[in-house]
Amino acid sequence: MVVSALRQLQASGSVQAQYETRVQKKVQYAELDSKPLSQADALALRGQKRRYAAIFTYFDTALSQQPVSQVLEHWVPILAPALSTAAYHPVIRLGHGLADDNRSEIAAGLAYWVWAYQRLPWPSTSENKQADLPGVLRHLLTGTDWPEQRLGGATFSESFLNVIQHPAYATLVFKPRRNQLSLADIEQAAIQLHWTYNNFALLHGVTGTQAVRRLGEHLSRPDVLLPFAWQALVVTWLSQGLRWREPETPMNNPDQGWDKIIQHACDSLDDHKIKLVACCNEYFQRTGNRLYWQVAATAVA
Repeated sequence: MVVSALRQLQASGSVQAQYETRVQKKVQYAELDSKPLSQADALALRGQKRRYAAIFTYFDTALSQQPVSQVLEHWVPILAPALSTAAYHPVIRLGHGLADDNRSEIAAGLAYWVWAYQRLPWPSTSENKQADLPGVLRHLLTGTDWPEQRLGGATFSESFLNVIQHPAYATLVFKPRRNQLSLADIEQAAIQLHWTYNNFALLHGVTGTQAVRRLGEHLSRPDVLLPFAWQALVVTWLSQGLRWREPETPMNNPDQGWDKIIQHACDSLDDHKIKLVACCNEYFQRTGNRLYWQVAATAVA
C-alpha cells in the first residue's frame, strides 16, 4: 500500500528502497498452505482468521483465470457488509492494487478482507430522515448516554466491536434511506470529520473512501458499497467518544505548497502520512477542495 502511495507521489527510488528496507523487518510471513480451496471453501473461511495463504492462492489463481471485474462482481457484494474490517485496511490495500493493476496486491486485499471479515450490524431497522449526512451526525447522540472517551480496545476492530456491544448503540438511527447516499457526500463527510477532529481513526475514513471509489470503478453497481462506507465512517466516529462539532471552512490556503508537503511525507517514511498525503493530493487535483490541502499540510506539520 505504502509503496504504491510513494510511487503516486513520485518519490525517488532511494526513498522507496529505504521504506521497503524498513518495513521488511516488520513483515510476518503466512504459513505455507498447499491444500487448494474451492469458492465455497473460501466463503466458509470468512472471519475465521486462518488459512490466509490458501485464501490468497485461491484469489491469485482466480485472477489469473478471470478478468478482475468478474472476480470483483462476485465477491464484493458478499464482502461489502464488512467494509470496515480491520479499519478499512483490506479495502485500502485492494484499492491500491487496483490503481496499480497489481494482481498480487488485488489478491492480497481480497484475501485479507475474507480472512479478517467482521460484519457490523445496523443498530436499528429505522432509516434516518435527515436530509444530509452532517445532519445525521449532528443529532445522532442527542439524548443518548454515549461515552465521551474512546471505546477501549487494542485495535480499531476491537473498538468497533465495543461500539456495537454498547447498550446505547441499539437506540441510534443512522441507516440511510434508499437513494440518500452518494459517494461524493460520503467523501466530503470523511474529509470534514478528519479536518474537524484531526483524529487518527478518522484518517482511515479518508483513505478508506478513496479505496471505495477505486473499487467502485470496477463494478457495474458501485452503490452496493455506499451504505457500508457510511456505516463504517459513523462507527469510526462513535468509537472515539466524540461529540458533534460544526466543521469550520479554512479561510486561507496552507503556508506549505504541495511540493513541500509531498517531500515531508516521503521523507517521514511514515505509513499513514504517506497514504494520507497521496490520497489528499489525488482528491485535490480532481476536485480542487482545499480541505484536502489543509489536511495534508497538517499531517506533515
